[in-house]
Amino acid sequence: MVNEDFLCSHILGELALSEVNQEFDGCRLCWAISEQGRRYPENTILFDMGDHVVIPAVGSLRPGYLLIVSRDHKRALATLSSEEIECFETQLQSLIERLAPVSDGWLAFEHGSSSSCPAPGCCVDHFHFHLFPVSHSESLQVVKCIESTSQRIGSLQQIPHLLTNRPEAYIVIRDAEGTIHFFHGFGFPSQFVRQILAAECAIAHEWNWRDYVLFDNVVETLRLLRTNGLSQRIVYFAHAIEGIPESEIIEEITAARNIFKQHCSGFEVTSMFELIGKSLAVSDVAPHIDENQLLVESEVRFLSASDVLVADLSREAWRYVGCLMEIVYAKQLGVPVVAVCGTSGIEHRRWLNAHVDYFAANLHEAAVYIRDLS
Repeated sequence: MVNEDFLCSHILGELALSEVNQEFDGCRLCWAISEQGRRYPENTILFDMGDHVVIPAVGSLRPGYLLIVSRDHKRALATLSSEEIECFETQLQSLIERLAPVSDGWLAFEHGSSSSCPAPGCCVDHFHFHLFPVSHSESLQVVKCIESTSQRIGSLQQIPHLLTNRPEAYIVIRDAEGTIHFFHGFGFPSQFVRQILAAECAIAHEWNWRDYVLFDNVVETLRLLRTNGLSQRIVYFAHAIEGIPESEIIEEITAARNIFKQHCSGFEVTSMFELIGKSLAVSDVAPHIDENQLLVESEVRFLSASDVLVADLSREAWRYVGCLMEIVYAKQLGVPVVAVCGTSGIEHRRWLNAHVDYFAANLHEAAVYIRDLS
């Protein structure tokens, strides 16, 4: 279990807020699916649907909770064209079928508003559809809470017609049986469906995603999809960087990727060096931020969402610092550690033995071990 106190990212949070406000006009979702947003594992793009992408839901009430987000800044489903809604509805059904190994039932919903509505129907005024894993009884319970004010519709394509000349907010729910329920009006409190779901998950007070990120469940979501073969597993690759020419570093990363591709194609290598580049690209957005602290927080957050750490300690007489710290972090986070030692003899150090799950002579041996382990 990830310790959220250990993962608290004050610097990352400050940087994110600066970027959202200064570069994305205050839209958290425009930022989340951007290159800057993907500095954070909770914004990992899991599926690309063309006009929409799928990412883990922040404020993840349960592992498996996802958001479908429009690539372009659009207000709500009701503001899309009939062709766009038809395409989205087809893609939604295909996605739910694809996610069957994760959950037998899925509740899909949106808090939205018509194009003429003076206020958005949700917290973030950017089209996003929630996809929540549920049992059939939970699905029925959610609908039961608000069914007195609902009407059943045959297709999401009916929504714009139901709102013609009506400047109002709405909630639409597609239950686990595929039935669509539509609710008119402004009478629902903020994150109303999430409040119901939080109660079903026995965490009623944690319904507000702004206050409760629930990063543990985000990490479990990423791992659920990986273990069910729906996305690639992540190898976090740590190796010597400081004082080494950039061309040599890139060559090492490329070689590592090729080796893992050869032995265990289901894994993707996340490069420490590449992550550093993204993390330190602060420019003028937040010049007062401590870059050293930003570096550490970025790496720890990505490491926590990785499946295994491979630390290349094979350079003889090299003073490793960052790699050793990442090994310590991985141990605290419960992430398996493989250390590549070459002929350095470092594997005989007792302190290192207490933190490493497997010592390999080279990257080929490390990749084979990870393949067999999975």
